Amino acid sequence: MKPKFLILIIIFSSCDLLKDDQIINNINEPQLPIQSQLIEPEFNEIIYSTHILFEWKQQQFANTYSIEICKNSDFSNCEINETSSSLVKIITNDLNWNTEYFWRIKVISESHNFDNWVDSSKFRIGEKLGNAYTNIYNSNSQNDFTIYGSFFDFYSAAIDAVGNEIWNTGNSQFVFYSMNSNGKLFGSQYSPHLENNLPGIEFNSRNEIIWQEPNDHFLHHELIQLPNGNYMGIVEESKYGPIPAGGSWTPQFQGIGYVADGETIEFRWVGDRIVEWDSETGAEVWSWSTFDYFTMNDYDIHGGTWMEAYQANRYDWTHANALAFDENENTIYISSRHLSRVSKIAYPSGALLWNMGIELGSGDIDFGNNLQFSFQHSLQILPNKNIVILDNGNLSQSLFGTDYPISRGLEIQINNNKSAEIVWEYNLPQNLFGFASGNVQKLENDNYMITTVGDGGTSLEVNSENEIVWEGKYNLTLPAGAVYRAQRIKGLFAGNFSLILPKEINFNENTLNKSLIDDELEFLVKNESNYKETFQFDISSTDNFLTTQLIEFELSPEQIEIIQIPVNQTDNNNITFSVSTTPINHPYLGKSHLINVTSEGTNNSQNIIMEK
Repeated sequence: MKPKFLILIIIFSSCDLLKDDQIINNINEPQLPIQSQLIEPEFNEIIYSTHILFEWKQQQFANTYSIEICKNSDFSNCEINETSSSLVKIITNDLNWNTEYFWRIKVISESHNFDNWVDSSKFRIGEKLGNAYTNIYNSNSQNDFTIYGSFFDFYSAAIDAVGNEIWNTGNSQFVFYSMNSNGKLFGSQYSPHLENNLPGIEFNSRNEIIWQEPNDHFLHHELIQLPNGNYMGIVEESKYGPIPAGGSWTPQFQGIGYVADGETIEFRWVGDRIVEWDSETGAEVWSWSTFDYFTMNDYDIHGGTWMEAYQANRYDWTHANALAFDENENTIYISSRHLSRVSKIAYPSGALLWNMGIELGSGDIDFGNNLQFSFQHSLQILPNKNIVILDNGNLSQSLFGTDYPISRGLEIQINNNKSAEIVWEYNLPQNLFGFASGNVQKLENDNYMITTVGDGGTSLEVNSENEIVWEGKYNLTLPAGAVYRAQRIKGLFAGNFSLILPKEINFNENTLNKSLIDDELEFLVKNESNYKETFQFDISSTDNFLTTQLIEFELSPEQIEIIQIPVNQTDNNNITFSVSTTPINHPYLGKSHLINVTSEGTNNSQNIIMEK
């Protein structure tokens, strides 16, 4: 009795420390269960999105599930009451920023009656970060979501077609670079405590880092994933070279003691190196250096980069700012901003196939001098091999004789690797000139989305007749808040799926009674994401109860794969089988179960805590 008496004293002492209203709130609010049946959102999680994926554990004999989401812990006057026939429900309406929500699920069964809710939990939606709005001028706009990254206040956000912010990076300081066709997000994380303070990352919409480059060098502007699963990015590389003679900058350098004769090796040039890292180990497995393939005889003359070098004590020579990989040709495209040049490289040999852009004196430009793009940004390689870029146009006044600089969206056709021509062009107005950053994306509806730092950060969607059909205004301010890139995306959820096992399984004990099994077991995989995904389904058992199988299949969003596995009769009463499903492009989201098959006991109401 003494231990019990001591426990009571502790309990009452703890209560004395709480105010009466705190005790009442604690009674009403969901408490963290020992074995929660609710997977996502996690208990008390702060989510930086108004589009939320809800996921829970499978329940025995369930055909569908009811889900309630409320602002009140007593679940009165719920804002959302939905049903799901799988184990996931994505809610994209009626949830608000800076609000706490409570949610719960209940089983709906054709064979059993369930009164009680299975479990309840709570989460909070965090603060909105951006101040964007949109203007829609034409119904022919591609009605998807737009994600953008912002330098130098270091955040990213996504908006819907009418300008509502639906997601942001919270306090993680992620800057969005790109999303690939599998829904993978790439960017950097501002980390001021590091020497190389913008490590490249793959991350997801829950603001979790999936992969990070080793940070041995300063990675900037770009990180992509190759078809072999490895990652590729651009890092700085330095070598000493001469200070060119005869420029407006030459006397400045000579005035502080440099020879500046165009021959003396005396000043640090910063070029770029393309690096491939092993996805598992992070080891560098391939690289390509601009110092090996470009000549120092080519450098910017008119863009002011040598005067910037005088101030910075380093010459930002190539300033590569975009990579693209062509899987069909095994080639790499790289944009070198300060050389006003796009280059094509054979992979893995590294052979330089061609340079396209402004001729700077060496004769190394193969074609494209007539295109007159300068200080360009971003690269999109289309299926027909055309190249889409943003011509920042820093040299446009001298190239075209205009009164003010002009940025252009361009689609360029390459003719047999021997010549190039512009097949689409859009000139931005003066107030949208983008001296840095930005990009152009050709959309699925054949419109183009042009993003520029102009006017506080702007995206324009224009059709093939160059009519503006949609405008996004990000309301960023320079120098803090320069929009880096923006991209139209299908949604925030990639790789998510439901793996639904036979409903006769007692999921509280992970057991299946043999008496409930017919000649086969049926499994169901549903793609719950916004993107097409390839799944690997793996099943095996002891005693040859089930035939071991490894199946791979591709599913479009909301598509279902039904897998029927024959059962082999056996007298063994102690059998186990394991089943797992992995989304190939998002393996960290894989699911697995280990089930005991037994003839002992029954799957009755004692094993079903909710049954009436």
